[in-house]
Amino acid sequence: MPLLGGRLGAAWDRIVEVKGNLRALLEPYTANLEQVMIGAARALADSLLQVILALVVATLFWTNGDGLISVLHDALRRLGGPIAERALDVAAGAIRGVAYGVVGTAAIQAALLAIGLALAGGPGAGTLGFVALLLAISQIGGPLLVLIWGGAAWWLFAHDQQLWGVFMIVWGLFVRHGG
Repeated sequence: MPLLGGRLGAAWDRIVEVKGNLRALLEPYTANLEQVMIGAARALADSLLQVILALVVATLFWTNGDGLISVLHDALRRLGGPIAERALDVAAGAIRGVAYGVVGTAAIQAALLAIGLALAGGPGAGTLGFVALLLAISQIGGPLLVLIWGGAAWWLFAHDQQLWGVFMIVWGLFVRHGG
């Protein structure tokens, strides 16, 4: 308290002085909030672009994958023999496992978040679940999941649903760290 008491007292005085005028209270932090929102939008756009590019590459490999595998097997058999050919199979299995792990974990996180949003009565649970899936798949946007469940909690608190707001916070922490 000795370190934070003065700051907390000054913050409380500003809140009381402003008497609920949130705009006047947040005015000094507008530039920082703007930068955070721009950063979040940039991360979301980057994530969406990554997902689209990954889908394009995956489609190309899916349609031409058998031919590519046979060419790689043939080339590695000629260059390194059966050991190199087995190394290709091991590498393919590892890549496949990592991809399934990332997509599977992202799908589970998004589904759990959407279920929590639907239980709490938040609007657009399905759409927000899909956005959560895109963010979680990108791995870079995963920390932005807090904007979804935190925003839902804020919305619930604003609509006098304090119990559901607390549930959404606990559920969001579970999905992010434990789920």
